[in-house]
Amino acid sequence: MKPMKNMSVLAGIAAVAAGAAGAAAQPSEGWHQSARTVEIQTQRTPVAGKIAMVDLERRAVTLDDGTRLVLAGGLPVADEFLVPGADVKAGYEVRGGQRVATAMQVTRIHVAP
Repeated sequence: MKPMKNMSVLAGIAAVAAGAAGAAAQPSEGWHQSARTVEIQTQRTPVAGKIAMVDLERRAVTLDDGTRLVLAGGLPVADEFLVPGADVKAGYEVRGGQRVATAMQVTRIHVAP
């Protein structure tokens, strides 16, 4: 009878291990999985306004309401569009205490005559 008892204990351990492996394979809450990608779902905070100041060295802009946005690395916004007076719409995430723009659209550039 001892061999049967040991086999049932091993079967129980195997079932627990299989359940844990299956749970680990499932994406955790906040993650989205499709056939091609696994990406984290983030909350972007929308903001809109006029650019008041530009810091090209840090790739940052300050809007007319005082909101400072640092452009995320790889965000395809050409420096020539980052000019004071330009109207922008952006979405940002807070990372390390900074508002990092993860999306930005320059909707109007005001050109001085």
